[in-house]
Amino acid sequence: MKTVALRLVRAATFVWLGVAATAAPAKPGKVIWICIDALRAENLHFMGYERETSPYLDELASKSVVFRTALSPSNATIRSVPAYMTGMFPSELFHDPMKDHWLSSKFKMLAEGFKEIGYATYWITTNGNASRYGNQDQGIDHYFEVNSRTMVTATIDEVITTLEAVEQKPASPSFVYVHLNDVHDPYRPPIPFGRMFEKGKSYSGKNVREGFLLDDDGQRIFSNLPGNMQTGTITQEDIDFMVDLYDGCIRYVDNRLPRLLEALNYDDAKDMLIVSADHGDQFFEDGFCGHGRTLRSQDFHVPLIVRYSGFPAHWYNEPVSLLDIYPTLVGLCGIEAPQGLRGTSLMPALLGEKDSGVTPGAIGDPVDWAGRGVVLASGNYWYALNTEAFMLRPWVSTPYIEWLFDLSADPKCRTNVATERVGDLMQCNAHMRQLFERMQPFTSEIVQPRDGDDTYGPNLLEEVPENRTAFEHFGRPLAPVVETNVVSLQVERAKMALIAKTDPNYKMHLFEMAAGLDGAHLKIEFQRADSGLTTWTREFRKPRKITDVPLQLAVSTSAPETRIVVTVIGEGKAKIGWPSFRELVYDTIYPYKWPIQIAPPEAEGPTEGLDAAEQERLKALGYL
Repeated sequence: MKTVALRLVRAATFVWLGVAATAAPAKPGKVIWICIDALRAENLHFMGYERETSPYLDELASKSVVFRTALSPSNATIRSVPAYMTGMFPSELFHDPMKDHWLSSKFKMLAEGFKEIGYATYWITTNGNASRYGNQDQGIDHYFEVNSRTMVTATIDEVITTLEAVEQKPASPSFVYVHLNDVHDPYRPPIPFGRMFEKGKSYSGKNVREGFLLDDDGQRIFSNLPGNMQTGTITQEDIDFMVDLYDGCIRYVDNRLPRLLEALNYDDAKDMLIVSADHGDQFFEDGFCGHGRTLRSQDFHVPLIVRYSGFPAHWYNEPVSLLDIYPTLVGLCGIEAPQGLRGTSLMPALLGEKDSGVTPGAIGDPVDWAGRGVVLASGNYWYALNTEAFMLRPWVSTPYIEWLFDLSADPKCRTNVATERVGDLMQCNAHMRQLFERMQPFTSEIVQPRDGDDTYGPNLLEEVPENRTAFEHFGRPLAPVVETNVVSLQVERAKMALIAKTDPNYKMHLFEMAAGLDGAHLKIEFQRADSGLTTWTREFRKPRKITDVPLQLAVSTSAPETRIVVTVIGEGKAKIGWPSFRELVYDTIYPYKWPIQIAPPEAEGPTEGLDAAEQERLKALGYL
């Protein structure tokens, strides 16, 4: 997106560099921002979806400014909401975005800016990841955390009931943020919305239960990729039924939105209404279900509707970011902008001004189970770079995967054209590095795969013992059948614990072990040897042969010693080969070290009330 400078000339006039002077609309009486958690753009009817999931939003979109390609700043609530409420990237807000959930008070929340100019501020949430427990209520006068006694999280109906019971409704001037969780899993839309999109068919599968996708043992299924499924098999019927329920959740929220706006005392003539999501959701388009695990558009592409009488209704086709909302409201409402604010004011887009010709782009900054990386929407392309591709793809030895999707021909990002359009791929890489300082070292020369780029180091585990087994049964050594480094077991519970000397500077390792399971199941735990803290656990329950492809797990570690505990559980049979644990060694430059060296926040939040000894104990365990 082009960088647009903004300066105040008169009380109601703004000048944008490169854009003709335009009279700005008056300040809105109320700014109401409704976030529908996990709502991906492509499942909304007005965005081109074939199902009529959103009749009210369709009507609202027809008289509003609609952004065709809006990106959330991250792919999980706990990082996305703090980002767009501070106008900063998640990697700038937290010392370690995978672990830290407490937002430092040094970052100015949007609500604080509104409070400074005399607006009353409201925060209504049904999601604990968008709440005061992450210090996200800074600057809030009226805080409502609506909890449910019957559901996993409160419904929009419970939010409406709570607001209707409040004697003092939001009045002008006010800033109101509402975070709804009804479209987030578990997908449990009420009658009649739950079966609205089944179209006469009846679900006969067994994996979708209570709105979750579960395996035979009741464990959540997040992936159908090799090494990620536990027990059972995902069918297309399972996936279709999950989408039916998801669409039913959307239709339910859409049906209740008019009543919610009435409870918020919304005045269409005077107030500004923003409708968005904090991230999307995926249904195995890239091998995963839910969100926070991929860099695909389904996780980041969200709806963005802005309704205000001062803005002409139209579609804006260039990519934008939810980070752009903060600087937009800074200019429109006269809020003092904090230093280092990211994003660009959307005022030219909202007023229908023409673009200056600079290639626009919007960045997503994911830091989650998918590993580290970046997404970019630029022109007609969706570009993504994962810098730790083996986090969920342990069979991939290179640390980098690049994706490129043509949004004009493939708006749902189903076909990767990275290998076919190398020139465009390199241009997107350059544009990404221009917009996002953190990723500047990741040039195309570094991330493009080449033969011989990486190798594995030696096995860091102990040598095979003389009896070829390190298994114990309730603390006593076992003497199982041994067949050339393969141990045959048939006990209720057997455990093997091995120690590996590892590099404390955050290195990636590949754990590999042959295993055959017949009735028994296998549990593998990775622990810090210095504290005993378990950092990663994986269970394998599905029957397999010892001759099958070995089990492979990609594991990152920052401990000088890593303990690997292999446990065989159950009354069935198991054959276990001697494992290996090898560091991935790069011949190419790997320029990205994690975590980014951001100073940890001052003693605040979760550490308040803890004495020094207790803080040190929790730090040693990895909790602080």
